[in-house]
Parts: sequence; C-alpha cells; structure tokens
Amino acid sequence: MLQNTFTLIPGFKEKQQRQLWKKGILTWDDFLQAEAIQGISALRKQEIDRQLQRFKYHLEQRDSVFFARKLPSGLHWLCYPAFGEEAVFLDIETSGTGRVHYITVIGAADRSGYQSLVREVNLNAARLKELLAPYKMVISFYGSGFDIPIMKKEFPFLPLYSLPHFDLCLCGKQIGLHGGLKKVEIQLGITRPQEVSGMGGYQAVILWDKYRRNEDHQALELLLRYNREDTCNLVQLAEMIFDRLQQDYLKVDGEA
Repeated sequence: MLQNTFTLIPGFKEKQQRQLWKKGILTWDDFLQAEAIQGISALRKQEIDRQLQRFKYHLEQRDSVFFARKLPSGLHWLCYPAFGEEAVFLDIETSGTGRVHYITVIGAADRSGYQSLVREVNLNAARLKELLAPYKMVISFYGSGFDIPIMKKEFPFLPLYSLPHFDLCLCGKQIGLHGGLKKVEIQLGITRPQEVSGMGGYQAVILWDKYRRNEDHQALELLLRYNREDTCNLVQLAEMIFDRLQQDYLKVDGEA
C-alpha cells in the first residue's frame, strides 16, 4: 500500500494520485520507470523521482518511523502490509475511569503469541521498553484516545510513540463499524470464550480491586484472560478492517 501512495509527496493531492492510477501508474516503480507522464513536467518528474527513491530507501531500511512522520495519523494503516508482521497489538487495563487511575495490565500480542505485564508483578519502564523494542508498528482499538495517552503519563519516553499507529476504532468508523470493541467484534462475527464473553471495562476494574484486596484468588487470572481476548482479537480484526479499507482506497473510479 505504501508503494501505491503518492500523497506522501509534498503538494501531491489525492485527486492527482487517482489520475496516476487511471493512467496505469500504480506504484512508485511504475512512476520511476516511465520516461514521461502526461500532466507532469520533466523537471517536476525529476523532483518526484528523487523523493520516491528516498521513500524506497526508507522502506528497504525498515524505517517505519519515517512513514509515521510523513503520513497523517488517519492514514497510518497504509503501513500495515509493510510492517504488519512486525506490529504489536496493544491493550491496557486500568484501575478506573476517573481522573485518578493507573495502569493495571498491559497486554501485548504479535503473530507468535501474547504477553502481559502486571502492576506490582512485572510492569516497569525497563521491562516495558524491552518488550516493545522489536516492533515497527502499533495496532490498537481506540489506543490513540485511551491506551497511548495513559501510557505516556506513566511511561513518557517509549520509542513506541513514534511508530505508525493503526487505530482499529477510528479506521473502522471509516467503513461503517461503530461502537466499542465488543460491539464491533459481534458485527464481524468474532466470538469470545464464555467466561469472558460478557465482560467489559467496568468488570476489569472490579477484578483488579478484588485481586488487590485479596478477596478473590482467581480475579487476576480472569482479568488476564479478559485482556488476552481484548488484545489477541485485534489480530483478526486488523485483517478484516484493513481489507475493507484497502478496497475503498484503491478504487480508481470517482474521487474521494
């Protein structure tokens, strides 16, 4: 998808991008290999060629931060084909929803599995930085409005914040998926195990409180099962939402 995207070029509009696609100039390489392109002067083409070569270099170097800076946040999902295999699927739980609250669990998944960091057990800045270090992209459900701002307050200097962020909640709305994570899962036919199927954020807060008060020895285990579903379901959700975004994005008939 990145290599189909010409709006990375300063001053290049979506209308111009679609005009290129209609002419059969679908990728950066198509543009570079063309001797001339109708509507683009030779001087302008040389300038664009240089920029496209720079984009190709950063892609070959696996420099996802470069593209996060170049793209508006609403288009970070375009990085998914290039960096999705190196993405972290992220979800946090907190002690409440009021002004005074803190992170209780951070769940992190990739295509090989799931890990959790728990407050007062193994959650600290050094461990979190180590866990997140390999990743090139972040995928969340409304992480831009909830998870990431809260994480920044407790852990303000993580490289994670510079990565492209595919927010499935905000991107889902672009294709008609509205509501919270559980509602969107139902719309897409994603199911959960019975023991956590009816749980939400409020129940997660209660479970943490019971664990802290030592009132329920299984509370933390159930909380982690819930977080695991919240986190790991994002893998399937990302594929579904990306497929539909891609179909809409690559349409060449009409103008967005």
